[in-house]
Amino acid sequence: MRTICLFTICLAVNFNLITISAQAPFTTQKVSVFKNGTGFFIKSGKVGAENGIYVLNSPPEALLGTIWVNTGNEKIKTIKKLSEKGGEKKEAKNLSELISANTGRRVRIIPQTGEGYEATIQKIENSSVILKTKDKWIITDISEIKAIEFTEEPSLKYDYETDKNKLGIEFGTSGTKNLDIMYLQKGISWIPEYLIELSDEKNAVLTLKATLI
Repeated sequence: MRTICLFTICLAVNFNLITISAQAPFTTQKVSVFKNGTGFFIKSGKVGAENGIYVLNSPPEALLGTIWVNTGNEKIKTIKKLSEKGGEKKEAKNLSELISANTGRRVRIIPQTGEGYEATIQKIENSSVILKTKDKWIITDISEIKAIEFTEEPSLKYDYETDKNKLGIEFGTSGTKNLDIMYLQKGISWIPEYLIELSDEKNAVLTLKATLI
């Protein structure tokens, strides 16, 4: 009776370059890839610590919010999460966002009922919009607006405020430092394929092929 055994093999794959969450001046040294769609990344680089502090402006989206750092023999005093308000442009996908993208513009408001009127978009408060006509102010629920007419091409992107997270690393001294960052992240996986070739009753050749995604 012949018994055939299949083995699950965990691969540690070495890469010269991986583009997932690459942060200059770091380069990828090693990635351990797992079949559940995650990879353990090790990146290294030389960083400048002005006044003994280096700020990583774009930390990777690490699973469980955990990032390991290594500086060899260099001592680290503190590691802190830093937050700052930032803004970016986002594509307007509904009427509320379209109104927000065109704040300050003179438009013609077409309500669900009644006649249309000209007004300047002032601001949005929750589900209401504040409008200024020639002689009065109007506050109306956005759901009461059927359409908006523009005399010029409308803006389709609005300002979106975000909290940008940074990582501050405080060393004991200033200067150039060697820094490794390590973290687990989604977005990379591998699929194994096994081939067993029976050459006779007692011998077989097992071949593994892995597709990296």
